Amino acid sequence: MKNILKAVLICSIIFSACTKENQSVTADRTAQGTNGSLTRFAIKDNFMYALDVNYMKVFDISTGSDPILVNSVNINYGLETITIYGEYVYIGAHDRIYMVGINDPSQPLEYDEMQHNISCDPVVVQGNYAYSTQNSFEVGCGHATSQSILAVYNVSNPQQTNLLKSITMTSPYGLAVESKNLYVCDSEEGVLVYNISNPESPQAMSTIPVANSRDIILNFPYMIISTQTSFEMYNYQDVNNIYHVSTFQLK
Repeated sequence: MKNILKAVLICSIIFSACTKENQSVTADRTAQGTNGSLTRFAIKDNFMYALDVNYMKVFDISTGSDPILVNSVNINYGLETITIYGEYVYIGAHDRIYMVGINDPSQPLEYDEMQHNISCDPVVVQGNYAYSTQNSFEVGCGHATSQSILAVYNVSNPQQTNLLKSITMTSPYGLAVESKNLYVCDSEEGVLVYNISNPESPQAMSTIPVANSRDIILNFPYMIISTQTSFEMYNYQDVNNIYHVSTFQLK
């Protein structure tokens, strides 16, 4: 645990410095990717949204040292991951993705569900599109199907989302999206880099050779990739020349 906390602290310091040095570069980039896609809590403004098995709990954190539970919303069973984009919370569950509106941040309102086979399914969003990895082989995810995929959804209409494309994968986990590129962790293949100039049809570009990759955080020009045993830092300023910067071993 001490190693993990130390690693997170180091990453935070590095990311803070990078942000200050690259404000002009990052001004046109989205806020997506500042936290990992496998997380079970997310913060927007003065509210934190956290998951347990079948509830999303809403905390008012405006007082800082004294969070207040203001709502507990029954979504469904098997909630796994959470991310926020714009005025919506996207929740990955065993068999679907929930899209929840937070125009009123203390009173979330469910808009739509994107159903899929039972699997683990972190999700990231950019513009009108959501990207979800669905790993059917991870322990605890149900094993209902033999196929793991990267799924692309159109979420422009929060009351009528639809699946646009499925890309077969080996063993996908966390992912991140920024501008015209999508980064997908695959524990067997490495981190797969896709071009999403056409957001409905990701095109494979390259692979970052990271063994047992699990999740990824972007903060231009650096990315941190978590594995089973380490944090790996890469520079992705030139997406055609992504290179390794450092390693922090966890065990």
